Amino acid sequence: MANYVKKIALAGDWGTGKTSLVRRFVYNLFEDKYIQTIGAKVSKKTVKLGSKEGTHIVNLIIWDVLGQKDYRMIHANAFRGLDGAIFVCDLTRMETLQGIHDYWYPQIVKVSGKVPFMIFGNKSDLKEQHKFGLSEIIGVGATIGIPADFCILTSAKTGENVEKSFLKIARACLSTPERQVYDEEKHTGIYLAPEVYTAKAVLDAIIMDFIEVYGKEIEGMEIVEKCARDAGINMSVPDKVALRKFVDLIKNVELEKGISQRDVEENYARRLMMIAYIE
Repeated sequence: MANYVKKIALAGDWGTGKTSLVRRFVYNLFEDKYIQTIGAKVSKKTVKLGSKEGTHIVNLIIWDVLGQKDYRMIHANAFRGLDGAIFVCDLTRMETLQGIHDYWYPQIVKVSGKVPFMIFGNKSDLKEQHKFGLSEIIGVGATIGIPADFCILTSAKTGENVEKSFLKIARACLSTPERQVYDEEKHTGIYLAPEVYTAKAVLDAIIMDFIEVYGKEIEGMEIVEKCARDAGINMSVPDKVALRKFVDLIKNVELEKGISQRDVEENYARRLMMIAYIE
């Protein structure tokens, strides 16, 4: 019985229902309340897939990626080493379909190349509010090389097409070469040009700076999630007060991890300097 590990990402604009789709597939749960994703949530689901060669065990490492387009470093990190990706659009918001073509597809291809892709048109249960349908999704998919049968209407609320569509991308991922799921390549010297010192760009840089220092990508993202919530960070409009509190919290994490006092203080000063440049 072959055993595989495959990394897939859910990519799409904020509020398209990515987190709810993962919860429905992994835990068979749905939460109406909007859950703000900080950085990227990582979940695991093990599935069995049959084929002529026998049964395959596929461990899906599912990255639910922050939908704010300003956080490019987080996106690049999350998209590194993908075996497949699901683009999610909201059937009640036409701009979320265009965002797949204009932003999310180019971002993934730039980092991971052309891997198996699907498009989920989510919120199929809200029929009276739909602004577009399957034909429009297929049309956009055709422009970026996604076959029509990999364009699906889904509902995280009712579960319509969710499980079978995740299984479809899992099967497609079996065609990609087996490789390390976690890319250990390190990128040093995070730098922000002066023209991109917005609060969002600074938060993006601070998160990736911490992940690089911490060294464990998935565990680090979980810590980011907790510290950002404790700091009261609004990912849409982060403010300096919350950013400073966030930097204080991750400083404490680094001290608890056993990083030297000198290195921690240097990291702290560097991150405060980033915040100081926000206009």
